[in-house]
Amino acid sequence: MSTSDMKDVLKSLSTLCLGSVDEQSGAELGKIFETCTLLKLIIDNCSTSSSDDKIQVAVHVCIQALEKCTMMVNELGLFSNNETADELQTSSMKYLLLPAYLGSFHLLLKPKDGEDRLSNVQKADVYFKDYILRCTNYELCGTSSKDLKDIFDCEEASETQKESSTDPELRRRKKIERFKRRKVLEDKEKLLSRALGRADAEDSIREFYLTLIEKWLIIAEEELENSEKEKELLNWRAMTGENKFQKVKKRPDVQPLKPIIITKNEVQKQVFGLGYPSIPVLTVNDFYRQRFEKQIQEQKENELEKQRQQKKGKSLQESALSGEALSKEDEDLQKEALLEKDDPEALARARHWDDWKDENPRGAGNRYNKG
Repeated sequence: MSTSDMKDVLKSLSTLCLGSVDEQSGAELGKIFETCTLLKLIIDNCSTSSSDDKIQVAVHVCIQALEKCTMMVNELGLFSNNETADELQTSSMKYLLLPAYLGSFHLLLKPKDGEDRLSNVQKADVYFKDYILRCTNYELCGTSSKDLKDIFDCEEASETQKESSTDPELRRRKKIERFKRRKVLEDKEKLLSRALGRADAEDSIREFYLTLIEKWLIIAEEELENSEKEKELLNWRAMTGENKFQKVKKRPDVQPLKPIIITKNEVQKQVFGLGYPSIPVLTVNDFYRQRFEKQIQEQKENELEKQRQQKKGKSLQESALSGEALSKEDEDLQKEALLEKDDPEALARARHWDDWKDENPRGAGNRYNKG
């Protein structure tokens, strides 16, 4: 069962607890008790922490419902000090578990501080001891009666008995025996729980409740031992002023030491950042003026390049006729382009020029071959 099922069970439990104690009958008492038992089963098997708000609401509602059940049991007079277990009705035996359930729920309460936790533990101790005393009066303690009797006699115990109760080896052996016995009782409880729905299985139902009572006697004994240690710790914390549940004070924020900035560039990086946004170096007017001058310069270069390309496509004669003077470099480029295209005139002109250079070696035109 999940927390969603717990919501429906809580709703039905609240409805059952609306009436007063005098108005409600034994049948309604049974319904309230069974609903609380179901809620306890959901809480024990739920993966949510017991400090969760939904779990805490269920715990508080169960405590109030079980306290009401206790008052109804007293009003109906279901138990008496001069009775034995054999004289108890099978339908009334389950109400012996009321103090054990109340003690268990009080241990699940979320404390506000150390004092609140100590109060909850002390209340749980009262309920567990009342449960053990009631079972002892009805002679339902079985094999653990001697150990349970020691719980009430611990204040009057001698030093030898106290030392034996704190003997690690003895305590370890007792824990192992309790664990094994509890395991056997839990298996037996699961087996007998199948007979709860049958009306003709009163013996099995009675045996089921006896098994449940003995199991909770073991749980009560374990919780009482654990609570003694917890109470010592809580009392010690109260005496020393140490409170586990007090709020941790938040440490004030400490401003980190700023590094020393040496260079102007480092100061600029600290102010304007390492990347975007970068340092502003131009106004908007300066930026557009630079862009305008750059575009003018690019247009001039494009016009010159266009003229140069047009000049490359003309011959020397066309250039001369058009009045355009070509530079030496432009002439050489034009000649090479014509030769590459195998132009007949350019090839004839080149051969004529080579022949003339062969017939007129360098320096031949000087006077007396001097120069």
